[in-house]
Amino acid sequence: MTQKPPGAPSNNANNVNNANNAKNASPDHRAQVEAALAQQLPMQFRIAELSPEVTRVRTPFTFPDGTIIDLYVERFLNRYNLTDLGETLDWLSIHSPEDELTPAQQEKLLSIEKSCLQVRFRDGQLKAENIAPKDLTGAVFRLAQAAIEVAALGQLD
Repeated sequence: MTQKPPGAPSNNANNVNNANNAKNASPDHRAQVEAALAQQLPMQFRIAELSPEVTRVRTPFTFPDGTIIDLYVERFLNRYNLTDLGETLDWLSIHSPEDELTPAQQEKLLSIEKSCLQVRFRDGQLKAENIAPKDLTGAVFRLAQAAIEVAALGQLD
């Protein structure tokens, strides 16, 4: 697997298709995401519309090698879904000496999902789903924290 530049979306076609098939996206998606986040997120977070349905949130957080952690917001009706589009597990696979997760890594991955972060692993992605606008900022921090913890799995034996 080749390494992507920091912040580049995952090459996984299913992830891109899922992001592009967001239902009921509003034409002013970026403005709505900015409004939901602007008053609570520090200025170090950057928001960029990637499509009418998907907005990228560039966080100030990084993986251990300095690669920036990006998250993606999809709007569904009056709720949001937040994902990393598989970038965290892609990063882990690139930076792990083994082709597959070890039993210790798998156990830690399950404990991250079961923690109070309210983050799930689906289709190779970290996800927080069905988020109310008032809870979007907290979900951004939780998903970023989960990404950092998953990346640390590369250091487990």
